[in-house]
Amino acid sequence: MKRILLSLTAIFVVMTIAARTQFPRTVQGVPYTPKSADGKLRAASDWEWATPDDMAGDANFTFDMIKNWTGEGENKAALVIQWNYDDEPAALVFGYRWTGQATGADMLKAVVKNNPRLYALMQYTNVSSPTDPNGGYTINGIGWDVDDDGDIALIDTGNGNQVYESEDGFFEHPRGYKPGQGGSSDYDYDNWKARDTDDMWWAGWYTGYWSYWVKDNATDNFSYSSWGASGRVLENGSWDGWNFAPGMSSQNWKSFVAAPLPIPADAKTVFVNEGLRYELKSYSAKTVKLTAPETGVYTGEVAVPSTFVDDGVTYTVVEVDKNAFANSTVTTVTLPATVTAIGKEAFKNSTIATLNVPSVDGVTKIGDGAFFGCSNFATLFVPSSMTSIPDSMFEGTAIADIKFPAHVEAVGKRAFAACQQLAGVEIPTTITAIGDEAFAESNAITSVKVASTYPVAIADNVFSAGAYANATLEVPNGYTADYAAAAGWKNFTNVSEYVLDVKVGDIFKVGGMTYAVTAVGESNNVKATYCKVEGTPDRKKIEAANKAGYVGEITIPASVTFQNVDFNVTEMSDSTFYGASELTLARIIAPVVSLGDYAFFDCTKLESVDLPSTLKRLGTYAFAYCKSMPSVTLPDGLTDFGEARTFAWCSKLSEINFPEGVTALPEYCFYGTGFPGIRLPSTLRTVGRNLFQSCPSLRKVIIEDGLTEISDYMFSSCSSLVAVKMPDTATKIGNYVFQNCTSLRMPVLPAGLTEVPNYMFSKCSSMESIELPETVTSIGNYAFENCSSLEFSLPAGVTNLGKGAFKNCKLIKEFTMPAAMTEIPNSLFAGCVGLTTLKIGKSVNAIKGYAFDGCNMLANIVYADGQTGVNLPSTLTSIEAYAFRGCKAVGTLVLPESLSSLPSYVFENAGLNRLVLPQKKMNYNNTNLVYGCTGIKVYSPVTEPGTTVSYTWRVKNGSPATFAEIVVPAGCESAYSSIDYWGKSKLTALQLEGIQLVEGSAKKVGGNLVISGRIAGTYDDAYAPAAFTQFNDGVLFKGKTVKVVCKMTSATLDIAKAASMTETTVGDDATFTVTMPDTENADMLRLIVQYEDNGSTYTAGYPEMINVEKTFAFTDAEYDAHFDESFTPTLEFYSDAYSLDKIEFSSSDTNVASVNKRTGAVSVKRVEGDAVITAALKTDPAVKATMTVHAALRNPVTGFVLGNGDKTINLTYLDILALSPTVEPANADIQTYDVSVSDPEVATTYAARAFNPSRSFWELITHKTGTVDVTFTSQDGSGASTTYTVNVLEPNREPLADSYQNGTFWLNEDWFGHSNGSINYIADNGEMKYRVYESQNKYESFGCTSQYGIIHGDKLIVMSKQATDGGDPRKGGGRVVVADAKTLKKLAAFDYIGADTDGDGNGDGDGDGRACVGVSENKVYLGSTAGIQVLDTRTLTLGGMVDGIASGENQYNGQIGDMVAIGKYAFAIQQGVGVHVIDIATDKVVKTFPVESNDASGVSVIGYPQGITVTADGNVWVATTAGASSGLCTFRCIDPSTLDVTDSVDLPEGQRVTCGWGAWRSTNFFASKSENAIWYGAGVEASIVSGNTGYYKWTVGSDIAGIQPVFVFPNNLPGVDSKTFQAPYAGVRYDDRKNQLLVAATHGASSNYRYNWLHFVDCKTGDIVKTIKLKDYYWFPSMPIFPDKYAPEFRDFPEVSVDLAKDGDIFTIDLKDYVTDKDNIDAAIRLSIVGGDAVAADNTVSDKRLVNATLDGGVLTITPLIAGHGNLNVKAESNGKTTTVSIPYAVEDSALGIHNVDGAAGTLSVCDNIVTVKNMAGTTFAVYDMAGRVVGAFVADSDCARVALTLPSGVYVVAATSGSHTLKFSIK
Repeated sequence: MKRILLSLTAIFVVMTIAARTQFPRTVQGVPYTPKSADGKLRAASDWEWATPDDMAGDANFTFDMIKNWTGEGENKAALVIQWNYDDEPAALVFGYRWTGQATGADMLKAVVKNNPRLYALMQYTNVSSPTDPNGGYTINGIGWDVDDDGDIALIDTGNGNQVYESEDGFFEHPRGYKPGQGGSSDYDYDNWKARDTDDMWWAGWYTGYWSYWVKDNATDNFSYSSWGASGRVLENGSWDGWNFAPGMSSQNWKSFVAAPLPIPADAKTVFVNEGLRYELKSYSAKTVKLTAPETGVYTGEVAVPSTFVDDGVTYTVVEVDKNAFANSTVTTVTLPATVTAIGKEAFKNSTIATLNVPSVDGVTKIGDGAFFGCSNFATLFVPSSMTSIPDSMFEGTAIADIKFPAHVEAVGKRAFAACQQLAGVEIPTTITAIGDEAFAESNAITSVKVASTYPVAIADNVFSAGAYANATLEVPNGYTADYAAAAGWKNFTNVSEYVLDVKVGDIFKVGGMTYAVTAVGESNNVKATYCKVEGTPDRKKIEAANKAGYVGEITIPASVTFQNVDFNVTEMSDSTFYGASELTLARIIAPVVSLGDYAFFDCTKLESVDLPSTLKRLGTYAFAYCKSMPSVTLPDGLTDFGEARTFAWCSKLSEINFPEGVTALPEYCFYGTGFPGIRLPSTLRTVGRNLFQSCPSLRKVIIEDGLTEISDYMFSSCSSLVAVKMPDTATKIGNYVFQNCTSLRMPVLPAGLTEVPNYMFSKCSSMESIELPETVTSIGNYAFENCSSLEFSLPAGVTNLGKGAFKNCKLIKEFTMPAAMTEIPNSLFAGCVGLTTLKIGKSVNAIKGYAFDGCNMLANIVYADGQTGVNLPSTLTSIEAYAFRGCKAVGTLVLPESLSSLPSYVFENAGLNRLVLPQKKMNYNNTNLVYGCTGIKVYSPVTEPGTTVSYTWRVKNGSPATFAEIVVPAGCESAYSSIDYWGKSKLTALQLEGIQLVEGSAKKVGGNLVISGRIAGTYDDAYAPAAFTQFNDGVLFKGKTVKVVCKMTSATLDIAKAASMTETTVGDDATFTVTMPDTENADMLRLIVQYEDNGSTYTAGYPEMINVEKTFAFTDAEYDAHFDESFTPTLEFYSDAYSLDKIEFSSSDTNVASVNKRTGAVSVKRVEGDAVITAALKTDPAVKATMTVHAALRNPVTGFVLGNGDKTINLTYLDILALSPTVEPANADIQTYDVSVSDPEVATTYAARAFNPSRSFWELITHKTGTVDVTFTSQDGSGASTTYTVNVLEPNREPLADSYQNGTFWLNEDWFGHSNGSINYIADNGEMKYRVYESQNKYESFGCTSQYGIIHGDKLIVMSKQATDGGDPRKGGGRVVVADAKTLKKLAAFDYIGADTDGDGNGDGDGDGRACVGVSENKVYLGSTAGIQVLDTRTLTLGGMVDGIASGENQYNGQIGDMVAIGKYAFAIQQGVGVHVIDIATDKVVKTFPVESNDASGVSVIGYPQGITVTADGNVWVATTAGASSGLCTFRCIDPSTLDVTDSVDLPEGQRVTCGWGAWRSTNFFASKSENAIWYGAGVEASIVSGNTGYYKWTVGSDIAGIQPVFVFPNNLPGVDSKTFQAPYAGVRYDDRKNQLLVAATHGASSNYRYNWLHFVDCKTGDIVKTIKLKDYYWFPSMPIFPDKYAPEFRDFPEVSVDLAKDGDIFTIDLKDYVTDKDNIDAAIRLSIVGGDAVAADNTVSDKRLVNATLDGGVLTITPLIAGHGNLNVKAESNGKTTTVSIPYAVEDSALGIHNVDGAAGTLSVCDNIVTVKNMAGTTFAVYDMAGRVVGAFVADSDCARVALTLPSGVYVVAATSGSHTLKFSIK
């Protein structure tokens, strides 16, 4: 049925958002513990938890919008349910009213019962809740009857597919906790399914669950509820949401929609139609059920209609209601096909004898007692959907014999009780349950036949006492004792045996072992299996059965006998001995090759097992939990250990042998075993994770070379493991390999190891040293955590350290971090109590949490030479919590300005005594930053502090608490105390005691001296860090006046005697600058300053003489420039201290002239005026030099000269013209100009790029014939202009005299965005003919980007990417164009090819054109990005697609590449897929060689194909690469007859043939037609490549290792001038006609494609013998195409003669030796027999079949049938051209002398008794009998003589007396 959710006028838009949440810790209030498939608890490391986000729901939906309300009362709540089906448009909202207290469970249950379409499964659990300490409900599943068919039923698939039905939609889980009774919940909800698969139904616990969301009012967001539905107490106005989480991932809400009303209040619900009464079942579906009449009963024959009409509405009858015909006197009831259900006791005690239904199976539901007491009813009415006969269904009926259908699995209570006519009962093996008194009181039973070898459990009352006494119980042969011991069955007095008809699937037990039949007939086979269980097997049932059934010792023999038949034991099933905890010994003699999965799982007492020599595989979990097994012997040949946990938890297993050939061991294979030591096999290559985890006795492991991977957790928690040497072949090592190996001392790592993985040696507390290979570059997270005895150094190549890598490595003292690391990871050195010195990189930007936690000896962190103490780089932006906790040796720490915040406890208990905060305003809103740092001073170098919190600077608890002293800048105490919580600390400021003069300098700038310095205070805190005191200087001295005195003398300067002092103001950073005249041109000076403050005078002199620096200047102070001039002025430097890189240039007016700020290059604009150019020192802009530029137009333009100056220019249609005129005069200031065109329909302009130098110029593009004026106008404002007249002329359209048969075509992609594709032709004399297709098809073109073409037969076929180029005024020719190859006249064109993949339904192909290939005389395959389509070249129509090739998902994924055809097959490359082999006759793929291995296919891997060709010997060669377009390149040979890969040749390193798939071009990989050789270009791509590209010729079979190129494209081949060069481009091809390579090239300097050359290379010498430079145009040549001039040619054949008398005389001839094609390889010629004529020796009929002629692989075989002569017509086809030849033959019969003399004229034939002679007038003939006697004679009297012979029946010979003709014949 079609799923329709709701019939509503409006459905909200689906607003599903991707899942964000996984695995809640509780589900509906139940603590959630995930389990794996085997029922074991999952390890915590396998599981990740996340807390769900709040979900808003649909805020637009309100209570007023709810339609469907349940209950009455003063409170109301909303219930939202969302199943998260893909086609579910919105969540359903129901309303609930109540009074008093109600829970979420109360609401859901009530709403379910009030809505016939809603149903739910709920289980009571013993998990307490706020409303009930004893337990509450979990919501297991919720369903919605989408099609409203009333089929509300659940199937418990985990318990025999038991079906449960409900009248009101509420399903109480049948198992679990019961209040007052106990029990436990099994949370098996994932097993419950809805019977109606059209319904929306979800149930689950482990693979998905019903996520419970609640909110107490409409404005809140939904929040995830940790309580179950019973624990949720509803509030008035609250909302409950049930949102299913598929895959354990919560989904966001969709929009909300009101749930529909079940039945409107005014709807009619009872109907009476033609005497029958009905009640409404579904209002929306308009379905009804037939009920009993209001009064009386139904009588006689009743026919129920399928529909009836009431008040214009049609209702469908779908059900017979309970008791509808009860106690009635009906005799026959006919039901329509629409009725699918019959209710409880529907016909009880009625007189019905016949029930007619169109199909019994159309009824899917029948209630208990449906036919109870129907004494006239004798039909066993059991639909196939019923697996159980309901209680009392046929009690008291007239059924006489019962043969249960195979689908019946259970018989209900009293189902056939009191059936007085019942004589025989046959019970098949499918019945597994029979209810009490099922056949009670049926005393007439005489025979009960059972088919099962396992007696079904029944009660003693199932049969009557009479049946037990009188009936015979027939049981399978050999099972009398089993039934005699079984309750209920043992009551039968008479028991007989019969031989079962054994079937596949039968289960039986022999010798204590259970078997299942797998084959009967030619071979009789069984498999050993687990003990029989009832219903659907599951692990619990199997475990219980095996525990009781398999005890002690068990033997599985090679064969067993069952029902007198010998069966071979050939296999063991999964779980054969699963849970057989009492099994002690197992002997497997049967020649099985595999132990099934879980074969001996949990056989805890199993001590020994004998395995057969045939065994090849151990199943997954095969021996898991076999805790008593000390050893196991594995047979030779066993190589497969299953997928996981083969011997896991075999705690006593200490000995095992590994057979030769074992290459892999699965995950957890030996987890928890008891091996003391083990040697892994030398053949081992891979192992699964956790291989030996938790093996407590394992001390030594020997791993041979060859193992390639050390897996995750391989030896984790092997507490006794001492030493391991890992093989050098191991290239991959997993995480946690040696975690918790507490005895491990000196592991040896692989030589080439690059990474120490996460947790590799975590907690290896005994490991003292380890040698890391120099190849190691990375140390993983916690790799050496808790290696408390370890000392080692880091290899130089390490660039990365993971978090916690050295945590608690107590012996590390000094350590150098990799310089490249930008962060110190979390907990990297936590607990490294011996660490004293750490060197870090200069670019560290983060110190993660706990990085140095507990490093109490750490005194030095340095990032530069000479540093001591703890130094943090200026790149540091974050320090995380506890990073320096417990670092007792840290004394002073300066925090860089780059920090943005400090977390709580970052310096807890560190030994800090001085901490300098970052020099910026920052908020300190975290607590206890320096907790435990008693006596610390915190220096805050900011004047406006940020915020802080109460305990930011607390150092000690107490009453009151102790806080750190805060030292603030001078005068800032009040600023700090005014902000909350700073005042909790003691706030102090430094006191000035004196000053110093530092950083003094002097520079000569012009005629002045610029003198500068910095004042530094000396303070009362001698230990105050310089980082703080320098800031304090800036605050203290900023804006103050100082007096400066200098003198150009080395004598001591006394400021008191100074004649004058210069005053200046101190800047923000305590620096000052003064400018003084340089009167003495001094080189040195002495400097002193004086500062007065509050009556105190402080004086300081610079401690030494200061050198005067000279700076720089422009050589020219003024410069006259013209417009558009560019120049670089000269700047002269007077000192090495100055250079250009320290200068920054600027212009005072960039409208006049701009300047490059780095180089000083000046660009003059087109504005007259002056601009001052300034060169200033970057670090001190006051140091500068200037010059003035005067700009003006000095040389105006007078005109323009284009070409030779001729004002009239003639062009051919579609030509381009470079518009690059010479400007006059040559020295004109402004060389630029504007170009205008008078008629843009004739021609337009395009901005192109010049070849050298790279600049723009204009091109004229012609569009049609006509005349256009092109005008150049100067941009200098002078108004100068020049106009040229351009005539666009028609091209020469005369066809070529050679009919395009002797030259070479060259296909062009043409100019994308401007022009469709074109084709040029190079005549045999070298003359180039442009656009030859357009010349013969006026104004026509190919499609857009024409890139592949062939000549097939007499047709040129061109493929283009797309049908038309939007930039070309002409309409494109289409993706495929077909033209006459000799005239080039268009024959057909197709815009669309390939499969229709865009879904538009118009049937148009959506593929971009790619390659094509002719595959037969009139068939061509067209490859595209959307598959391969067939082109019929005879009718010029497109056919279907080649079957078996999927289109790519987009245009450049899965596209078709090159194709070839040979013999019966075509071979096509598909990108990323492989090589397809296509049967040409059927157009179907018959084989695909894949790019990568596919073990299931068995087909050889081909690699990633790049090109394909056919060599002269007829073999197919494919160029492939190891990766999609990279890696080793290999040539692979495919035999086209066997379709096998027969050869493989690797190209030398560095050579690679690839295809440019993105902008597809045919690969440069092709075969010679004249010799068995392949040509290829190594490294030639679709786009321009560099010079020195090699082109190679490889003769098939020769050594390719030392191959040398035939031609190397020169890297200096001249371009359009001496500064440019050419580069190869496009498809290269070999011309067999002239032994030449054809190579295209384009401009290589700047990839300017308007310049193109075609080169012809002599393949003998490797020299370029001819070059054609194409006229300037953007041709984009794609490939050359050679004409196909010749058809196949036959040589003369030998005489064909066969003799009937010679037994086996046949004639064979290899026609391939007699036919050739000058244009193509002979191996590609296809031969076929196309008819002929014949004359038999005894008949004149011309179509008489004289011979049987066959062609196989070109070999013609002629087998004689009748004597005579004739001709066979044979056709040869090569590349679409054909030639037919007639081959004469003669058939003789020498035994009777019947033959024709060579060259004899005329014919002789006989039909019945009439002899016909043609063209032999006058010839005499004699007739002989078989004894040689003459019995007649005659003379032919004309050229067509007919003679009637009067002879008796017999065989005769008629012969010409001349001996020329003889014929044997018979007369009947």
